[in-house]
Order: sequence, then structure tokens, then C-alpha cells
Amino acid sequence: MRDFLLTCRGKRTFTAHFAIAGEAAPLWLNFAAKRIKGKDLLIVVSNRSAHHALTTYRQRWDIECLFDDAKTKGFNLEDTRLSIAK
Repeated sequence: MRDFLLTCRGKRTFTAHFAIAGEAAPLWLNFAAKRIKGKDLLIVVSNRSAHHALTTYRQRWDIECLFDDAKTKGFNLEDTRLSIAK
């Protein structure tokens, strides 16, 4: 796995299974790794398809950025102490 991550350029995926004590069937997980702007490595693990995991994470990241902007980066929504929207 180390070599897989070190050589990751663009997007790479693989599937692995893990034995769980007391369970007859192994746990299958899909790993997706993607370089972000050529530097950081984003790794997403899911029991769904690797493509689905990356797509879902991308949508979640958009929402996280929206909340971050609304709370601290310029809008300071929490400082307004709004309790009821009218």
C-alpha cells in the first residue's frame, strides 16, 4: 500500500478485504486516492464504490467550504447571534 500511495498520480483505486473476528464474511472496502493540486493526497475509504466515495466527498467538501465561509471567513454569521430568521 505504501508504494501505491507514493506513486499515486491523478486518481487510483483498489479494493481490499479484512477479516473480522467472529464474522464469517470479510469486510470489503474500496480505497480511492487522488492528488490534490499535485501536492496533498486525499484518501477516501468506503464500502461503496471508490467512484461513489469520491463523488460524495466532493459534494460534502463544497458544503464544508460554504459553512466555513459563513461562519468565519468574512460573514461571521455566528457573531450576529441570529436566533430566528425572518
